[in-house]
Amino acid sequence: MSIEKARQFIIDTVLEPKADPRTIPQEFKRKAASQLPWVKNFKKVGDLYKYLISVTKNADKTVKAAEHAGFTSYEQALPEFERLFHDQLSDRTEFEEFIEGETYSAFDILSVVGVYDARTGGILRQKEGELLKSIAIRATLEGDEYKNEWLIENDLLKYYMKSIGGVYKETYSDNAAIIKSGAAGIPIHAFVRTSKTGHFTYHGVFEYITHYHEGSAKWFRLQKVTSTKSELEFLDDITSTLERDVQSSSADSAETRRKRLAKAARTPRSRVVKTVVYERNPDVVVEVLSRAKGTCEKCLKPAPFIKKSNGAPYLEVHHQVRLADGGEDTVDNAIALCPNCHRQAHFGVQFSS
Repeated sequence: MSIEKARQFIIDTVLEPKADPRTIPQEFKRKAASQLPWVKNFKKVGDLYKYLISVTKNADKTVKAAEHAGFTSYEQALPEFERLFHDQLSDRTEFEEFIEGETYSAFDILSVVGVYDARTGGILRQKEGELLKSIAIRATLEGDEYKNEWLIENDLLKYYMKSIGGVYKETYSDNAAIIKSGAAGIPIHAFVRTSKTGHFTYHGVFEYITHYHEGSAKWFRLQKVTSTKSELEFLDDITSTLERDVQSSSADSAETRRKRLAKAARTPRSRVVKTVVYERNPDVVVEVLSRAKGTCEKCLKPAPFIKKSNGAPYLEVHHQVRLADGGEDTVDNAIALCPNCHRQAHFGVQFSS
């Protein structure tokens, strides 16, 4: 049987019983109205089953009153549901099925985690029994004084910690889960939206790098595990981030910097970054360098030195539209540059071939 039949079974049996509406308690009607969107949203039978187990465990006096009035509760409907859909009870949606770049509702995200309250905060912990399985974050790039933002578009995310009453603590369970996630091998699934309403876009798996203080607030620096950028492009972005951090440091007082330096580690943190490596066409490289004839095609100056390996003039082949942005690996999209012009192409204010 399909998820459509499973949903309809619960709707007909529990949420919309075939009875005189006048005999249905008002509290039960309100409860059913709040639960109906959840039931209609589940994509797999196992997701709905997990929900039924949860609400059965948390049945309140409204449900008990409905039972006494002769209406079927989730608990009473559960055995028949298990009999009808026994072969699909373990079929659940997992974050690994989500597609990067696609949009998902809060219901979609919360149902995977097994949290059924739309008012829940942005950090969601998915557990399998008592063990933490994964973390999902819902980041909105809009706010007042403190707002989440991309430090590097789609790769490096500034995400504020959970706070209670305006107090940010690393020891809060949600924050601690993110801080410990790297050592525990727990993936962080990032869902981002640009405004306070609407669906979230899935951006893939991220990892905790470090966290910072900002006034009274604290925020995480989260890095995408698999980058869509080439190695050179990623290094360019890291350099740009460092430059931004340097500007921020310059705005602080010398005393503030000295205090940070006194607490800072003497050896830099290292990390392994996975990147997508493009298998570039060697014919394009040869043709572009041949066309240049040892002269930079931007500044028109001779190559700065001769390569020791083969005695050829040293020039670098640059894609004018980046491969990561959909640019083609073709002779028409490539240009031979000296190292200085190549860096200008990546870091300069304006560059045109």
